[in-house]
Amino acid sequence: PLGMRDTVFTVPADKLARYAKALALDPVTGEPQTLRDGTTPHKFDCGGGCAISTAADYLRFAQMLLNGGELAGRRYLSAASVQALSARQTPKDMKESYGLGFAVGPDFFGHGGAQATGMEIRTKDGLVLVWMVQHQGFPGKGAQAQGEFKKAAVKEFGGELRTGWRAELRTG
Repeated sequence: PLGMRDTVFTVPADKLARYAKALALDPVTGEPQTLRDGTTPHKFDCGGGCAISTAADYLRFAQMLLNGGELAGRRYLSAASVQALSARQTPKDMKESYGLGFAVGPDFFGHGGAQATGMEIRTKDGLVLVWMVQHQGFPGKGAQAQGEFKKAAVKEFGGELRTGWRAELRTG
């Protein structure tokens, strides 16, 4: 319904040329990595490490969440559902903070994906951050690079939304 035409569980033959494959060897240790083959169908579809998407499609999904469940004038999720997804549901005495499916922080909610991808929705800043890489874990200074990306994006594009929680999808 969101128009995410490049989000699949198995990459079709006509899109193979655009499929970014992960590195077969860990760039730091040189050891083989266990990788999912996105070109071979699984016995069942699953969202946990099986979905394959593009940054543009992932941005559409995240933008809908930033907008409280709406995108381009159409409602996809109720505001109550987005609130449940983005509010802490885990007990306060747990170190990890999760909503229903998303990590939750003091100024964001989001999801880390397979191959070290990530998405962060920063409602106060009106920002969606999408981090797309293709490797297991964070080799070398990968975690530091992700942190620097987030800081630079918030510095360059952040700030209180002047129009509330709604924002328009812009890519480029």
